[in-house]
Amino acid sequence: MNLTVIQRFFVANILTVCYSVLVLFKFLLIFLRNPLRNPWQQKLVLVPPARLSDPKYGVHKYVKANNIKLHYVESGDPNKPLMLFLHGFPEFWYSWRHQIVEFNKDYWCIAFDMRGYGDSERPEEVSAYKIDLLVEDVRDLMRKLGRSKCILVSHDWGGMVATKFRDTHPDSLDALIVLSSASREAGSHELWNNPEQKKKSWYMLLYRMPKIPELMFQMNDLQIFDMLMKRRENYVDDNDIECYKYWFRKQDVREMYMLLYRMPKIPELMFQMNDLQIFDTLMRRRENYVDNNDIECYKYWFRKQGALTPPINYYRANFQLTFPDKYKDENVPMIVANGEKDPYIATSTLERMKAEYKYIETVLVEDAYHFLQQESPEKVNKIIRDFLLKNKL
Repeated sequence: MNLTVIQRFFVANILTVCYSVLVLFKFLLIFLRNPLRNPWQQKLVLVPPARLSDPKYGVHKYVKANNIKLHYVESGDPNKPLMLFLHGFPEFWYSWRHQIVEFNKDYWCIAFDMRGYGDSERPEEVSAYKIDLLVEDVRDLMRKLGRSKCILVSHDWGGMVATKFRDTHPDSLDALIVLSSASREAGSHELWNNPEQKKKSWYMLLYRMPKIPELMFQMNDLQIFDMLMKRRENYVDDNDIECYKYWFRKQDVREMYMLLYRMPKIPELMFQMNDLQIFDTLMRRRENYVDNNDIECYKYWFRKQGALTPPINYYRANFQLTFPDKYKDENVPMIVANGEKDPYIATSTLERMKAEYKYIETVLVEDAYHFLQQESPEKVNKIIRDFLLKNKL
C-alpha cells in the first residue's frame, strides 16, 4: 500500500513514540531488577588500543575540508589512483582495515572519519549532518588531497553519501562500490513500500528521539558493539571492538537506528548501557569475525564524551517523508553488494537499485550479514578487485 505524505508523517511519529516507550519500559525493568546497579557506568580508557596505531594500516593525518577538521589514515603511493573509503554507522576508519592492507599496493588508500566520528570534528547542530554537507565533505577532501577523481568505496551510511555524491558529482568518480547500503531514493522507496524493510528499519524511527538512542548505546559499556559485530566467527576480535568502544565512550556520540533514532536522548541511553555492550551485540553475530581487541577499538572512541550524538544525528537530520530527487543517468561504473542475511537491509533493495541506475552490477553475498568488509573480507576484496579489473581501473 502506497502511503501519502500525511499518512507517512502520522505513521512515522506514532511508531517513533511507540518504540521509545518500549525502550523506556526496558530501562525501567532493568532498574527494578537491580536498583543499585548503574548500567551506564563505563570503563575509563585513557590509552588508545594498540591496533589503532598499527603502522600496517598507514599514517594518521588531519585536514580542514568543508570547514570541518577531518581525521584520515593514508596508506600507499600518492602517485597511484585514489581509493577513498566512507564508513557507516556505528564505525570509523578502522572498519576498512582489511581493505587498506589489500589495496594499498595498487592504490593510494584514504580512509577517513566522517564528520562527527572518531577523531574528526563534531559539530553540535543536528543540521550540520545533512547529506548535502556530507557529500561536500567528500568533494572538498578530494580537493585538499589534490585529486579530481577517485574510486569511492562505501558501507552503510557511507553508501548513502556515496550514491548521492555519484548523483551530484559523477565527473569526480572513476567507479563506485557500495556495501550493505542503498541510494537514498531506493532506501526511501523500500522503507515505505516493503513490509520486510519496514521491520528491518524500526531503529531508524527510534533514532529520531533525543537522548534515548545514546543511552541505549552506552549501556553495559557499549556492549552493543559486541552484539552488532560478533555475528560470525573471527571477523572481529575483542581488540577490534575495543577500538570502536574507545571512540563511542566519548560523551556525545550516542544514538541507535532510523525511526527510533529521531527521538531525543533515547537512542543515546540505549547505546550507553553496560559500557557500550551494544557493540558486542552488533558485531558478534558470527563467532570470531571480530575479536575482543577489535571491539575495544570501537568502544574506545565511542566511550568518549559527546561521541554518540553526532552519528545518530545523521538519522535525525536526514529522515524524510518524501522520495528524493531522481538521480542523473551518468555512465559511472557501480557495484552494490549486500549480505544475504543482513538484518537491516531487505534483499529486494538490490532489485530496486537496478531499477534506478542504468550502469550497475549487484551482488548478494551468501551467508553474510551487515558488516561485510569486516566479516567477509576475502569475499569483499575479491568482489572489489574483480570489479576494478573488469573496468580496467
